[in-house]
Amino acid sequence: MNTKYKFLLFVLFSLLVTSCVSNKQYPETYVSSVDLIFSDAKYGPLFGPYINIEIDNTSYLAFFDTGTADTALMLDQSILDNLNVSPTGEQRKFLSARGIFQSEKYVIPNVTIDDDIFLTNVSSENMTGFSDEKALAGLPIFEQYNILISYKQEKIFLYDKDTHIDFLKSWTKVPLLEDEQGLFFYGTITENEQQYLFYLDTGNYSYRNGKYSDNIFNRELGAILREKNRLDYTLGDRIFKHDYFYFVENENVPIDVFLSYSFLSKYDVYIDLDNHCLYIER
Repeated sequence: MNTKYKFLLFVLFSLLVTSCVSNKQYPETYVSSVDLIFSDAKYGPLFGPYINIEIDNTSYLAFFDTGTADTALMLDQSILDNLNVSPTGEQRKFLSARGIFQSEKYVIPNVTIDDDIFLTNVSSENMTGFSDEKALAGLPIFEQYNILISYKQEKIFLYDKDTHIDFLKSWTKVPLLEDEQGLFFYGTITENEQQYLFYLDTGNYSYRNGKYSDNIFNRELGAILREKNRLDYTLGDRIFKHDYFYFVENENVPIDVFLSYSFLSKYDVYIDLDNHCLYIER
């Protein structure tokens, strides 16, 4: 076989493999999907993920933050001032890694996501300095759906809540804490066989020396990380090998381990809040 035909066969084989890999990962029976944006023609590489939202015919890049579990949108006051909305009179105090903040609540009449997902009466709050973003989209923006987050495909897939999904049978099931709002769960650290509080938060990661690292705030785990240069842990019935952690010295944060950019770059996750379950791709 001459070199030309060998090259053509190699190209065809590569395309077939690429197609099989992507199709294997591709979810079924979803209602719609939303693009996750990690780079932009105007801004270049972004410390994402972001989604496109539109309010009053103006488009915004909103950071998709699963750590924001109390409101669908948080908007800079300058954006709210340009909208025909007034505060509801309600306020909320909350804790972040930067301290304790207070925000005012608003209701945005119409929000569009990716030009084809239309939301009405969207719960919103004003930014209060806890983030440098102009717009945050919290977990409740998709509250009417179960969602599958795939960094590898740069998508969020939206599912009806009563949809039966066969591929979840092979995924790792992790129970979420029922008395907490947000993606809280317990995991066991391999090195000391102790349970710690975990949180799946797309917005809590570090970027140092050209590498994304998920954050830990527990001092005991920080000591283990310095000694072992990694932390392995068990979620559900499965052990995860994880060497991309960074210890953050901050006593304001009561959560031990955040799973974020590094974790989500490896594993797709499916979130079913009504049944208090998180599923992790095998």
